[in-house]
Amino acid sequence: MRPLKKIAIGFSVFFVLVIGVLLIGPSLVDWNSYTDDIADQVEKVTGRKVDIGGSVSVQVLPRPRLHVADVHLANIGGGTDTRMASFESLEVRISALALLGGKVRIETVKLVRPTVLLERLADGRVNWDFSKPVPAKDSNASQPLVADKRTSGTGVGAGTAGSGIAVDNFTVEGGTIVYRDLQRGREEVITGIDARIAAASLNGPVESNGALTLAGHRLAYSLNVAEIVQGRTIPLVFSLKLGSDTVIRIDGGVVNVPEKPRLRAKITGSGPNVADAIAATGGPTDLPVNLAKPFTVMGNLEASADGGRVEDLEIKLDTMEFHVSADVATGDKTVASLSVKSGWVDLDALLAPPPPPAKVDDVAKPGDLKKTATVTAKPTKPGKPAKPAAATAFVLPKDIQANLSVQIDALVLRGKPLEGVSL
Repeated sequence: MRPLKKIAIGFSVFFVLVIGVLLIGPSLVDWNSYTDDIADQVEKVTGRKVDIGGSVSVQVLPRPRLHVADVHLANIGGGTDTRMASFESLEVRISALALLGGKVRIETVKLVRPTVLLERLADGRVNWDFSKPVPAKDSNASQPLVADKRTSGTGVGAGTAGSGIAVDNFTVEGGTIVYRDLQRGREEVITGIDARIAAASLNGPVESNGALTLAGHRLAYSLNVAEIVQGRTIPLVFSLKLGSDTVIRIDGGVVNVPEKPRLRAKITGSGPNVADAIAATGGPTDLPVNLAKPFTVMGNLEASADGGRVEDLEIKLDTMEFHVSADVATGDKTVASLSVKSGWVDLDALLAPPPPPAKVDDVAKPGDLKKTATVTAKPTKPGKPAKPAAATAFVLPKDIQANLSVQIDALVLRGKPLEGVSL
């Protein structure tokens, strides 16, 4: 055998052995012994302590896969809970063929039972601010890996930084989000978050749909985000389904990204019952007026971190029509203004008690005509409106200034129209 041929065979065998080690080696490594090192690297980036309580496994064949369980991210000092975020397990699978082509295509990401606490403390600090991570005490430790603010903003959608990364299927199962504001004594809890996300690239387009539970009501959503335009505009369409027939849709985009993001969109919606829609979003159920009526809504919305406004908002409530405009400016003092105009308002219909819901126990059996007759709610006899329950006087918070303007051409009260009502 010629020497050159022997050398070629030797290199071939060596190359095959190296490839085999690279492919099979990761599955032979005990990654659980490196959990502390992994947690330390995450802590350098976030400034928060990370605890990996479960197992970590990595494999390359038949397809690259990462699995990690029982991970917790610490909260900021002074928080009501020691943990800001945690999840039961995370599994990531990557396409090997895409890697050979120089691209990253994530086939599946499965996040099970994530819990996130978003908290504003009494002193004004928020736990989602990672801009000032706490550096490691060890003088030999490397500096926190924090992106420079001057470059991180311009990278949103600019260039092709995120164009080589695609996510086919990102699923969230049984997620929970808790928002806790200690300054205002407010807490909101969203549970049962089940979502699916797909992204052609980190610059878009992105599609997502799912469901969640808020205030005991199950809500469904869908979101479509187009590819970022010139690194500054993110077109999007968001739909929220409340119950079986009520749908709210926001169609527009986020402009001035990333310097000062601002949402500009058209909002539309319709449903058979306003009261049910308000309750489904966590609003009050004991409303002072009867809103158990069909509605449609259409108008223009603009919002940012500094506040927002609603213009040309047209609300149709049964046979009544309202034109609404609102403006809110936040800061040291929140200033809000609301203007409502209507050509005709039936106050008798708004003060009349809503029809009682049919009892589930009264559902009739087939052929039982007598039972069927009892299911239908009896019409309410006309009479004096029921007296509302005594309530404590409403006091506007000191840090809020509100202005209200109401103009009604004709107000129907006790069957008689009152013209030119203004407030």
